[in-house]
Amino acid sequence: MQRKNTWKLATGLMVLILLASPLLVMLAPGVSAATGNKLSINVFDDDGPINGATASLTEVHKQVTPYSDSSDSAGLLEFTPAPGYYRLRISATDHYDYIYSEIIRFDGLTNVNLDVAIMDVMPTAVNSVQFNVTAGANAVVGASITVKETNVGVTQVVTSGSTDVSGLLNVTLHSGTYTIVVKKAYFVTEVVSLTVADNMVQNVTLDASVSYSGTVTVAGSPATGVSAYLVDKNDPLSAPDMKV
Repeated sequence: MQRKNTWKLATGLMVLILLASPLLVMLAPGVSAATGNKLSINVFDDDGPINGATASLTEVHKQVTPYSDSSDSAGLLEFTPAPGYYRLRISATDHYDYIYSEIIRFDGLTNVNLDVAIMDVMPTAVNSVQFNVTAGANAVVGASITVKETNVGVTQVVTSGSTDVSGLLNVTLHSGTYTIVVKKAYFVTEVVSLTVADNMVQNVTLDASVSYSGTVTVAGSPATGVSAYLVDKNDPLSAPDMKV
């Protein structure tokens, strides 16, 4: 009788394990074990909570950002997302952006607290930098200039603007190394690495872009409404660089 009861108990345990097996989830490397449909995180710097930090949750597979929030006086951020896989990015004035290091998985079962995000404060901007954009001997008016900086592997836009009628743009930056992107229609985009340590003038020369023209035909007749794209000749499967 005891052996029979033992067999029944063992059989019952096996059934329970089989029933529970669909609930066991194996996480891929680099995926956080966090689960739930409510996310909270506190944002701090060395001086305490950050009020007004903005955060966004980007859905990994769809590459969309459906959720955003702003921290309160206690530095608290809260989201109630749908189940899915997300990236979290936090921005605050005069701070370097913070990106949560792992993909966050929500399955709608429990609330999740990601503890504390510590943001680094940017140094004070004291250096006056003037950009002078020309094409040949002529000033380039309305050139778009974007100043980017990378901190702990995270790249963000520090400032941006457009050149005036003299081809000039003045900005104030803290000491550091930046990537400068200068764009203007009908000119080749110029990317410059710039190290700032004092007041300075940075000259940027733009080259005219190449103009392409042609006729698209279908069965010998001109076609209308056709979109043409420029792609990298060394990588024809890459995303188009420009619609023409």
